[in-house]
Amino acid sequence: PTYPPTFISVLVSTTTLAMGARDLAAHGAIVSRLAAVEELSALNVLCSDKTGTLTLNQMVIQDDCPLYGGARDRADLLQLAALAARWKEPANDALDTMTLGAAGLDALADYDQPVFEPFDAAVKRTSAIVQSPAGACFGVAKGAAAALAALLPQGAATDAAVAKMNADVDGYAARGVRCMAVARTADAASLDAAKQAPWQLAGLLTFLDPPRPDTKDTLDAALAAAVAVKMITVDSALIARNT
Repeated sequence: PTYPPTFISVLVSTTTLAMGARDLAAHGAIVSRLAAVEELSALNVLCSDKTGTLTLNQMVIQDDCPLYGGARDRADLLQLAALAARWKEPANDALDTMTLGAAGLDALADYDQPVFEPFDAAVKRTSAIVQSPAGACFGVAKGAAAALAALLPQGAATDAAVAKMNADVDGYAARGVRCMAVARTADAASLDAAKQAPWQLAGLLTFLDPPRPDTKDTLDAALAAAVAVKMITVDSALIARNT
């Protein structure tokens, strides 16, 4: 039989793409549609997510955690961060998993949490009002350094504390270390009083998200194929450059 040229063209291209999909499958790639093989061959810029793609998405808290007066030591800082989460429930994100896994939760068994405000991307923090076994009420919050700085009362002392915190955050970021700020209020006699109490910085939790073991080889292979790689992240520019 005689076939029209368009049929022959489709047959040849489909067969070629199918063979390419088979070769890709041998390397563990999943080809959901044949046209993607041709599109991949024309790729010249690859945009990649950072967390969980280039990195393991397994946060590891570092020993070096700066304190600013609202916490006695690193263990106290970790417990304050845990009190700003649903510590009696399973963690629902990587940061809470990291925090609750490192904090001494047994010491928090008798604390109550009458008020809890979950993470909101608009304010970039999580906060709560908790009551200690002795009956004292106080506020706790954790999140981005700038978000917690916005909670602090105005004044020269606050300006100095925020400047010190920002310098620490930039210093860690230049080494690829991320930071999560923690703040608290002073003890109050009631829930209402705790809501009105002024905030003070407790400290910074510093943590790393290590790269995947195959990330460097993957990037090298992409660059060798003349594919530029762009990393997409909400982290600061300093952390992005370090990564």
